[in-house]
Amino acid sequence: MPNRSDSVFVLLGFLVSAAVLLVGSASRAGAEPAAWSVRLSAGDALNLPTPLAVKQEGEPEIRLSARYDTRAFEPPIYYSLRLAREDARGAWEIELVHQKLRLRRPPPDIERFEISHGYNLLFIGRSWSGHPAILHLGAGPVIAHPETTVRSRTIQPGAGILGKGYYLSGFGMQLAVERKFGLLAGFRLAAEAKFSIAWARVPIAGGRASVPNAAFHALAGIERGF
Repeated sequence: MPNRSDSVFVLLGFLVSAAVLLVGSASRAGAEPAAWSVRLSAGDALNLPTPLAVKQEGEPEIRLSARYDTRAFEPPIYYSLRLAREDARGAWEIELVHQKLRLRRPPPDIERFEISHGYNLLFIGRSWSGHPAILHLGAGPVIAHPETTVRSRTIQPGAGILGKGYYLSGFGMQLAVERKFGLLAGFRLAAEAKFSIAWARVPIAGGRASVPNAAFHALAGIERGF
């Protein structure tokens, strides 16, 4: 279960999200009537080395510089889903990035360390239209689904949000640049590069792990306006 420290970091994430929303609030004045769009993208992420700290009751703490694989096209696949309310200068957005982490070359005491059913980044943000690119800024909570075995102790399913193994674990931010190309019947092709940085604390059997992540992402997708 989340402790008081977790709650502080999650609250900070929501405050940052609110600040992101306020940054672009002035752009609504005099804007044209808004339209909606939805975009589904696939791609891959390059994870930078980040510190991993694993604490388990009665055992010495494990600390290492962690490198993660995304394995974007192995089920469950990496994807991004974005809903936007567009205006003359950009859009207000909510986006889910289904990021995945698999620890590369784990030490002997960690048999398995994956957050592959989602180191999910839920961003609330604003975009600004430019020529030729669109700039996105967003922030929000990390919803993680850990699958771990540490010192032969495996995290048990059936806990977390709705008993599905998901945990409100931390917060993250993103900065992205995107280009769009018109297709037929209201569809658009979107190509995007983004950088995300996030912090999360996830449960393990008998303890918890601090799992920050920093990654570059490359995505391509189809967008539909309505």
